[in-house]
Amino acid sequence: MYVEKNVRVVRILEENEDVQKIATDGGAGRAILYRKLLPKVVPGDIVRVNVTATTLKLGTGGWDIVISTSQPFFTSTEKGHIMKARYTSSQHSVNAVDAPEHEDHDFFQHNFDLRGKKILLAELHSMLPVLLGVILTRYQAKTVGVILSDEAAIPAGYSDHMQYWKQHERVTVVTTGQAFGGEIETTTIPNAIQWLVMKRKADVLIISMGHGTIGTNTPYGFSGMALAHWANLVGALGGIPIWIPRLSFQEKRKRHYGLSHHTLTPLKHFTYVPSLLPLPLLPKEQHHFLKNQLKLLRDAPVTVIYVQVEKWYAHFKRWYPTYPLPLRTMGRPVTNIPEFIQGILAAVALSGKEIAMDFREKTIRTKSIYKGKIIDVNVYDVSLPNGGESKREVAHHPGAVAVIAMTESGKIVLVRQFRKALEKEIYEIPAGKLEQGEAPIETAYRELEEETGYRAKELTEITSFYTSPGFSDEIIYLFEAKQLSKGVAQGDEDEFVEMVEVTLEEAQQMIKTKAIHDAKTVFAIYYLLQQKEQE
Repeated sequence: MYVEKNVRVVRILEENEDVQKIATDGGAGRAILYRKLLPKVVPGDIVRVNVTATTLKLGTGGWDIVISTSQPFFTSTEKGHIMKARYTSSQHSVNAVDAPEHEDHDFFQHNFDLRGKKILLAELHSMLPVLLGVILTRYQAKTVGVILSDEAAIPAGYSDHMQYWKQHERVTVVTTGQAFGGEIETTTIPNAIQWLVMKRKADVLIISMGHGTIGTNTPYGFSGMALAHWANLVGALGGIPIWIPRLSFQEKRKRHYGLSHHTLTPLKHFTYVPSLLPLPLLPKEQHHFLKNQLKLLRDAPVTVIYVQVEKWYAHFKRWYPTYPLPLRTMGRPVTNIPEFIQGILAAVALSGKEIAMDFREKTIRTKSIYKGKIIDVNVYDVSLPNGGESKREVAHHPGAVAVIAMTESGKIVLVRQFRKALEKEIYEIPAGKLEQGEAPIETAYRELEEETGYRAKELTEITSFYTSPGFSDEIIYLFEAKQLSKGVAQGDEDEFVEMVEVTLEEAQQMIKTKAIHDAKTVFAIYYLLQQKEQE
């Protein structure tokens, strides 16, 4: 469907360098004219307006769009050759900062990495005023870069809210792709990010889209699917995407009740980089509802972080009466949906923190499935950081020691033994498990003599490390033995070992041939090589 009408301009309602808002005698009775595309009009002019959306009662907030006027031919003198709104009657060139003719083009020839910078992802345009109002009044010195993508309104930079915020000295609005109307134009989101970080030195970055998002009541048919794309771009650039949750417990539509599927679906199915999902601490019933929803994200690369927002909410309530424009989302005043605001505030609070991501797993129940001479094995049911559950099989080990011993002639003391787990013989440095109540250094003295017949006058702990933390808590304490003297080897009854001595060069070769093939011994050899290089 496409509908045009000729209407007369009755009066000018509002005007600035970007838009004219006019009252008309037909159509919706009011229309928007984009001054980048058309000459401004005066009362009495006849203009042609697109009334398709207002006829369908959709999309443009009750405004028709002016597509031609009776004024003389219009020419814009803006430089640049990058076309926006391409292949439409509104196509026009812009002086994009990433175009070859722009003075900032050289910025994009440098390697660029976000180095863990957190970037806020806002699905709804109505989230932006809350974000900007709170950030700019809470942090008096911070600058903010807003990147508007082209999944919703193409003239994204011309919304009432962006008209207001573009006047703020600490805000820079960048429109990307086919979207236009920002203070700055770029061709892609990555270039917008790079320019804002390298040139504008923006402290806070927000990626969003213009007003007029769409949904089709199908699993993947909504504008918010773009969030996954944004997150993947941010992650690929070395940043951390923070998803602003779309929350509402006022919604009648089941798919948007609680945490909207517009947040859940792109996170679960289309996001491939580690992401953060902040959630406000809400009343018990609402909290439990969200927790059940989060089970859908069990396998998603997301960490859910709960944030206290009481102080932030109080700050919002102080700021909100000072904002000159109405704040509505999905047809409701945002103040009627406190959880919607609190979700935004949780993201703001999280973005300002140094994040030590909490990946801890809480044990729900434990089942012992094996008790042996060396290890015990338990199966743990655990709750995951994203609210899901899983099982963990853990081998518990008392710990062990290993000893680096070198003779006076500069040879490394190894033992050759058969390892059933590998079904082969390998060479290792002397090692053994801790006995109950035995200090690691006591075990080290004992094991060195039992396996090799050498006694050490002095043992120094070099380090300790976990051998296989994916399934075991075994820790090995690594010692270096000094001033060796001969004792008597007395191995365990079920342990058959042969002591050998090799040069450092021979040990290196044994690593290459995999005669030395266990981690602690490889570690020890390279430790000795490093020590030799430093002499």
